[in-house]
Amino acid sequence: MQKKITWHGQAWQSEEQCEISSSEAGIEVRGSIQGTSEDGQDFEINYTLELSPEWQIQHVVVRDAKDEGNELDLQYENGQWFAVDGWHLGNFDHVEYVDITLTPLTNTLPIRHLEFAEGEPQSISVLYIDLPSFKVRKVDQYYTKIGKNTYRFQQDDFTADIVVDDEGFVVVYPDLFTAGKDT
Repeated sequence: MQKKITWHGQAWQSEEQCEISSSEAGIEVRGSIQGTSEDGQDFEINYTLELSPEWQIQHVVVRDAKDEGNELDLQYENGQWFAVDGWHLGNFDHVEYVDITLTPLTNTLPIRHLEFAEGEPQSISVLYIDLPSFKVRKVDQYYTKIGKNTYRFQQDDFTADIVVDDEGFVVVYPDLFTAGKDT
């Protein structure tokens, strides 16, 4: 599968170009997000995700194209996260998912990986990457399938009903993202 998606950010004015390539060996996602933050600062963030064929995270790289010092390069192996230099990030052991704040792509990971019975919430822990600050923390999130292509997303006191296409990619994330043309 080869797929290209454009998302338009609404909360922060942004545009993302995302390419998804899959084979029997796994899935690679490459995204580039350009925009302006709430305080008027321009940003450009690039990310790469390597996933198993079952949409489980294996490797995540996030880079600030305007500041080479801001970069995360993390591996997930056997339930543990490691920095590129081999440093074990023990606080994130058994955190199976990643959420990158400036892209709706990371919502696709649990939607594609988990099995959903309509109306029953699924609880997950995620490695939450807050951009453009590059702060990382563990958070709990909940996904509930509430319709054929609609999932209720909850984190802390935030709730949104996300509409996805038939492949699980976000089409509408109310007040945050809308998808443009994809191929």
